[in-house]
Amino acid sequence: MRVLVYEFVTGGGLWLDADHGGSAEIVSGFASLLAEGRAMVAALLRDLTSLRLARPVCFQDSRYPYPVPAGTRVVRIATARQRREQLAAWAARVDGVIVIAPELDGHLLNDCHLVEQHSGTLWSPGPDFVALASDKTKTSDSLIRAGVACPEGVTLAAGRPMPADFPYPAVVKRVDGAGSTDTRIVFEPDADAMPAVGPPFRLERFQPGLPVSVAALCGPDGPVLLPACGQTISEDGRFRYLGGYLPLQPVLADRASKLARLALAALPATRGYIGVDMVLGAEPEGEADVVLDVNPRLTTSYVGLCQAAECNLTDAMLQVAQGRRPSEPLRFDSEPIRFDCKGQVPGGQ
Repeated sequence: MRVLVYEFVTGGGLWLDADHGGSAEIVSGFASLLAEGRAMVAALLRDLTSLRLARPVCFQDSRYPYPVPAGTRVVRIATARQRREQLAAWAARVDGVIVIAPELDGHLLNDCHLVEQHSGTLWSPGPDFVALASDKTKTSDSLIRAGVACPEGVTLAAGRPMPADFPYPAVVKRVDGAGSTDTRIVFEPDADAMPAVGPPFRLERFQPGLPVSVAALCGPDGPVLLPACGQTISEDGRFRYLGGYLPLQPVLADRASKLARLALAALPATRGYIGVDMVLGAEPEGEADVVLDVNPRLTTSYVGLCQAAECNLTDAMLQVAQGRRPSEPLRFDSEPIRFDCKGQVPGGQ
């Protein structure tokens, strides 16, 4: 079984930015995503190379090489055109493709389309699901229609002023944002928070509480939920992701899983790994729990989950994506695990 692990930032996606000038400045803006991308690819490749019949392939930006496990085929990418051509070519050569890319500017959606247009099989969420989940307003609207709690919000075009009658404090973020890109808290209408040009932004009521993510392995038979992970978020008002931890207290984990299941039931069926970001409020029965975002791709929490898993989590993900039951029970170590934003687990491998 040949599997292409394609991660946009580490796999040559930054050549797109270089082609438009300002390479050094733009690449520096992707520094955190570069580290997170490497961590996710490393976790996937470790699992894949431990499978007797798996032959993993990955792309690497020729400017930013990093070590990979023995048995991995590495494709070096040195131009934007080469990235597109190689992704199209390899999509048809492998049994399945796992696409990981930021939703920003349609990168994730475009690469999913490219794989399918060249007869590739996605073992990660497909274009229909990605198109919906990449738009925070459309996702929130879909969830609210299904009765899933989300923060109150409005969409603002670039250059438009923030409404004076919105309930502040609020969080402003790109509609197509990935991670905490261009995200900040505002305590009153702030003209400086809105760029004059660019994509639309979403203004949401700030929701205090415990930030949590719940991942799911999806396939034809429905989602398989993984243990909830707490999130460590910066306290500078920018909501930068600093890492995560697991397990949560059982009561909190149950609340998080219930909310994630409701969110997934409200969205179209898909396959592969999905992350649901949420905030658990102070009310003990979960009355103030809300979904913030749905990530239609692998997230950094996968690194911590792989470390805690007593099975091959990547193998389980691929089996679920193909409509099969995991060959091993999905069990996780109960010992506490923390991981940083680069996916590094103290004491891990």
